[in-house]
Amino acid sequence: MQKRIEPTEFQPAVARSDTKLQEGNKPWGLVLAVVLILVAIYGVFIWLPGQVTPTSPTSVQANQTSTSTQTPNRAGPELGSPASELSPFEQAQLEKARKEAQDVLEQILLQQEVLQEAKVELWGQTPYEQALSRAQEGDQYYRDRDFASAIAGYSAALEQLVELSDGIPARANLAELQTRDAIEAFDPQTAVQQLNLLEALAPNHGSIATLTQRIEALPQTAQYFDNAQQARSQSNWSAAKVAIDAAAKADPAHQTVSLAQAEILEKWQQAMFEETLGQAYAAIEDKDFDMAARLLSEASAYRGSNEALDQARATLRLAETTATLRRLEQAADAATQQEDWQGVIDLYQEALALDPSIQFAQQGLPNAQGRLQLDQKISSVLNAPERLQDPAITAGAQRLLDEARSIAPAGPALTLQIQTLENLIERANRIVNVTIESDGLTELVLLRHSNIGTTQQHQARLRPGKYTVRGTRVGFRDILVNFEVKPDDSNLRVFAACREPI
Repeated sequence: MQKRIEPTEFQPAVARSDTKLQEGNKPWGLVLAVVLILVAIYGVFIWLPGQVTPTSPTSVQANQTSTSTQTPNRAGPELGSPASELSPFEQAQLEKARKEAQDVLEQILLQQEVLQEAKVELWGQTPYEQALSRAQEGDQYYRDRDFASAIAGYSAALEQLVELSDGIPARANLAELQTRDAIEAFDPQTAVQQLNLLEALAPNHGSIATLTQRIEALPQTAQYFDNAQQARSQSNWSAAKVAIDAAAKADPAHQTVSLAQAEILEKWQQAMFEETLGQAYAAIEDKDFDMAARLLSEASAYRGSNEALDQARATLRLAETTATLRRLEQAADAATQQEDWQGVIDLYQEALALDPSIQFAQQGLPNAQGRLQLDQKISSVLNAPERLQDPAITAGAQRLLDEARSIAPAGPALTLQIQTLENLIERANRIVNVTIESDGLTELVLLRHSNIGTTQQHQARLRPGKYTVRGTRVGFRDILVNFEVKPDDSNLRVFAACREPI
């Protein structure tokens, strides 16, 4: 931009100090000085400003790449022209208007430079050209020395340029928004155009770096998004999820991708829920309850139907209970075969704890408890057979034997108990002939059995067992003779007599 030539301030000449006016002479030197001053004022304020050329905005080339300036015809009036007849005051007013026009024109050039840097041709070409057209009109008035009209034209042009310049922030925000919209629409060409405009309008805008990265990733994002949509149309939710997740990773800020990701995720979760639930039911059918439980736990993470999940869990619990009851029943049958009645009772009670209405345990428990009691009673007799010498105990053992014989099938253990008890009872009831001998002077008593009296020989029929004969005689020490009658004994002889004097 050319610099405006400012008028040069006139400095009046100073008279030499050695010049002296002679008293009584006319001051011709002073008159000459005044004439020279008037000529200088005319030259500086009238003729010289007409030679200054202001920079014009109308010379901007059509391609807006460079600016050249022209100078309106500011030639001052020649000597003898009508303007030369203006008074100094009128000339000063005219020069003031010219300066005001130049000031407005200078502001136009500054605004023009700002707008060209902001690439106004990309976003405001029409109003920009209209402003330049008004400036050209002002140029014409300037050339015609109609400075008031020139100022009006320049001011109108400046107002339009300032309006364009003041609108740069809003247009930058619009460019940013349109860049984002183009990215959302998977339109890289428009996105690049709008980003370039944003960079021209606001080179330091904070979103330029992020938007650049998003545009660079846009082809990849679009490809993943298309793959996801294709898989989605085929209800291939696993493939759709992989593709949409990749698209979201390529551009995490893409709203269209985010919305599709949420929808696909929901469909994928539902599909995975149904698939996992089906696998859980298959595991239940195969009685692989641990696997079924793990699958149901996985299914719960997919946010499927709570009702369906609860039903599957109930099915698993029922299947587990049924299988457990079946196992307990089989174990109870095996324990019954082994005649482990305590084990049978424990298994039946465990089954009833799971299901109080289970029939096999309800019916089997009383029988198992009765068999356990019978087994314990028979075992107590077999473990102390010597007690059978008591007829009452033997009678009780006989009743146990009768009860055991009534059970069918008896089972190996009970059969052995019956046989052993029969043998013990038979031996306990066997009668053995026992001969008790004495000296005929000793009073004999068979304790807990009979009073023998004094005799030399006494025949007794005794059951197997342990017995004691007590002998007493006046003047002699009492005696006790212990003996045992065994079932296999025959003609057992026992001697008892008091022989030790007191």
